[in-house]
Parts: sequence; structure tokens; C-alpha cells
Amino acid sequence: MNNSFIMMFSLFVNLIAILVIYNSFGRKADKQKRLINTLIGMGAVYIIVLIVYFFSSLGIEKTYASDQTKTMLTLAFVPVNAILFIPFLVISQRKAKEGKIARQAFSKRIAVILILAVVVIISEFFYFRNFQKNMLKIEREVKTKKTEQKLSNEISNSEKIYNRIESNYIINNENTTINKITNNN
Repeated sequence: MNNSFIMMFSLFVNLIAILVIYNSFGRKADKQKRLINTLIGMGAVYIIVLIVYFFSSLGIEKTYASDQTKTMLTLAFVPVNAILFIPFLVISQRKAKEGKIARQAFSKRIAVILILAVVVIISEFFYFRNFQKNMLKIEREVKTKKTEQKLSNEISNSEKIYNRIESNYIINNENTTINKITNNN
């Protein structure tokens, strides 16, 4: 239930990101070009997030949870990054093309966005790395608890078997003693 809610929410946020980017091209732009450029932008952000995730996972043990973590983080961060950067770039480029802002102002905007993008990517790298390490730690703790529980169950079962054997031994010894006493009389 929890995973399906997260997936639905992530898909919803991705759809919002696509719509925001699509609308940032303006109504005058060709619909087909808007769609293609929107998908290219989302694809570029997706690739960047995957690259950041790849480098953040170097040196960390791969487990079943790491694939789930990759999917979850990718679906969460792609739309956020896309909404943060692509519409601003598209709108600035459109305004520069229309002559509403000077080329120098456009260049400054691009530089600021690139600096912010680098800061965000570096932050995501460390977030992804810590997240993966924490997931690995939790997975190991769960395995340890399961192993401890299994060992405890085996010890309990062994104790029960030992008690049965001991009870049977005591009963057999008592029967033997009783038999010897009755046979001697």
C-alpha cells in the first residue's frame, strides 16, 4: 500500500513537471516542438540524476533494496530538478529570442542557473549516498534480527528436545529401578 502510494505520487509529480515545462515554451511555439523539447528536457534531467546516483553508489554494497532505492530517488528527484531549472531556462531563452532581455542578462541568468544546478547536483550526490548507506544499515539490522530470531527459535527447539529426552531418560530410569525392585521382591 505504501509503495503504491509513493509511486502514484511520484508519477503525479512527474506529470506536473512535464506540464510546467511544456507550458514554459509559450503558446506561440509549435505544439509538436514543445512536446519534443519537453521530453528531451525531462530525459536530460533523468540522465543527470541517474549519473549522480551511479557515482553516489560507488563503493556501497548492492542489495535488493538498492534497486528500489534507485527507482524511488529517481522518480522523486527528476521532476523536482526539472521544475527548478528547465522552465527558467526555457523562459529566459524565449525572452532573449523575443528581445525582452539583453544577451548579457541572458548569459548571466544561464551562469546563475548552472551554478545553482551544480550546487543542487552536489547536494543530491551526498543525499543519495547517505540515503543508500542508511538503507543498507537498516537492511543489515533486519537481517541480523531475523537471524537472531531464527537462532533463538532453534535454541528453544533444541531445549524442548533436550527436555523431552531428559524426561524420557528419567522415566526410563525410574521404570528400570521399579522393575529391579519388583523383580527382587
